Amino acid sequence: MNIIEESPKRLIVREWPWIVLIIGGLCTVTGFIPLLFLGHHELLCQRSSVEEASAEEGECQIIKSSLLGTQIHRMPLAAIEEARLNRNARSDTADTYQMELVTHEGHYGFGLQTSDRHWHESLTQRMNRFLAEPSQTQLRQTQNNLWLGLFFILNGVGLGVAILVIGIKILTIEIDQRLGVLKLSWQGCLGKDVKEYRISMIRGAIVESSYLSRGNIYGNSGFGYRVALVMNSGERVPLRWYYSTGWSNKDHLARKIRHFLGLPEESVEI
Repeated sequence: MNIIEESPKRLIVREWPWIVLIIGGLCTVTGFIPLLFLGHHELLCQRSSVEEASAEEGECQIIKSSLLGTQIHRMPLAAIEEARLNRNARSDTADTYQMELVTHEGHYGFGLQTSDRHWHESLTQRMNRFLAEPSQTQLRQTQNNLWLGLFFILNGVGLGVAILVIGIKILTIEIDQRLGVLKLSWQGCLGKDVKEYRISMIRGAIVESSYLSRGNIYGNSGFGYRVALVMNSGERVPLRWYYSTGWSNKDHLARKIRHFLGLPEESVEI
């Protein structure tokens, strides 16, 4: 809460929607995180010559390149027992698949697991033929999943930008004792909303609370709060459409309004 102007007859207070800024910013930043891990995968297996191939000389490399760097795992052809199709059964979505190279030291998967069984199955068959036919000198396969990163960007960043554009509304409370008017204005990216009320219509300013069953931005359950004006008719006019954590700053704003309007502290039960 920022006090823009305060005099015996006039009070202007401005409040920024920090909770919306935080959530929108987190969504926007989170949308870019997958780009750090997604990238280009390459499988390169080669024999230098047919004569050396007959002695099972050569190697396979699994190369993963992303913004975090390049990882290369090398293994001799002689150490590879077979290529195997690994199926990851899932109950909530479609099953995913991945080709694995089986060695006496362990299993090494290539690329990302995807639901395209035909692609992974075809690669597994090609790899096994390469292992069984020494006349083949090279096998190369790539998998580029940057498109998946673009999908995350469009969803995460799009959601974050939408929250920021739609949700950011700077609240300004202007109370003029000479005119007998309390004006509320919400300035956002899409325009400005203004409401005016006669001071004589207002009998209280309170802090409303609501249990946040899904928790706050940190994942903790608890209560959310917002400030509301109470009219003589009993109607409540919330200054924000949403509840957010942080009771003390809302209570400070409600007290400020009550004090300036000369309203009793316990005019309405919270």
